[in-house]
Amino acid sequence: MEFISIAEETGLIIPIGEQVLRRVCWQNKIWRQKGYSYDVLAINVSPVQMRSQNFSNTVKEIINKTETKKGTIEFEITESVLIKYTDYNLKLINELKDAGIKFALDDFGTEYSSLNYLKLLPISTLKIDKSFIDHLKNSIVERAINSNIINLAHSINLSVVAEGVEEEEQVEILKDMNCDEIQGFYYSKPLPAEEAEKLLSMQKIFLT
Repeated sequence: MEFISIAEETGLIIPIGEQVLRRVCWQNKIWRQKGYSYDVLAINVSPVQMRSQNFSNTVKEIINKTETKKGTIEFEITESVLIKYTDYNLKLINELKDAGIKFALDDFGTEYSSLNYLKLLPISTLKIDKSFIDHLKNSIVERAINSNIINLAHSINLSVVAEGVEEEEQVEILKDMNCDEIQGFYYSKPLPAEEAEKLLSMQKIFLT
């Protein structure tokens, strides 16, 4: 969190983000050629990146050069993209969506007016923040909150990802709630591409 904050303050997040997107798209091409099956590769995108002048053109150039299939790349954004430059960001998101980029609302519930943003953002995925998962097995309140978030998301045709899942009991509870996808240390810690490929080859999980 310290690194990202400094990168955003200095503007370095823009070239860093571009390099990340470029490497992810090339890695996706390699994995597709090897026949690995997964839905999407998700990339966190900073509001600072989205406000940079050439962001949209850069994204389109990279996905075209790497022959990235539409719907393969998903940008994870937070509600903070709408705190400033609301109209601009909404226009940008819709433009990139038309170019084949999916969008997920990350860290849902940790910022302001979350339900209002669900009406505004053209997203396909809702990611429940880890803070709502940590005490899931011991808290009736936490279970009720998660269950209602999942039901709400499904009622407006959004897929739900639970973040920060670390224990089998959490997994079983979320399965009972019909949570669509689960992300966290229960399956794997963050890995470099070579190690992630081993998981893909085992066909035990898919990448999100």
